[in-house]
Amino acid sequence: MYIPAAFAPDDATVRELLSHPQAADLVTMTDDGLVATFLPFVFRPDVGEHGALCGHVARNNDQWSRPP
Repeated sequence: MYIPAAFAPDDATVRELLSHPQAADLVTMTDDGLVATFLPFVFRPDVGEHGALCGHVARNNDQWSRPP
């Protein structure tokens, strides 16, 4: 996504935002249309070059197993 330089956050600002427990919508496109699930997530700054968002999808939520 293009972000004009005047609105682009620096790395420290992004890490600060992601460091607080949050939630997000996981949206996938399936043969049945869009499927969305509200997920809790945590930011793991120690994973990979830029950190990682780790979320949880309940086993009884079939979104994790649906083909794209």
